[in-house]
Amino acid sequence: MQNENENKVGFGKLEKNPDKTPEDKRPDLKGYVNFNGTFYNAAAWVKKGDDGKPFYQMSIEKQQKKDGQVDLGKPDLVVNNELNDLPF
Repeated sequence: MQNENENKVGFGKLEKNPDKTPEDKRPDLKGYVNFNGTFYNAAAWVKKGDDGKPFYQMSIEKQQKKDGQVDLGKPDLVVNNELNDLPF
């Protein structure tokens, strides 16, 4: 069953990494985030702080297309073409 927020802007999903073994450095959790209509890969590792309390260390990077190009998705900035005619 798909969560209603899975593809909404500003939401994402992390799941337990089935490939993780105790001796490797792969992330404990893997998933994605939808930020402004562009999807990013997300990964998290469970760490322990100096006080012994657990926390998540995260990595987020733009998803790549299969040919190695960055998937730009929707632009983060809307350009007003009227301003492009300014003389400076």
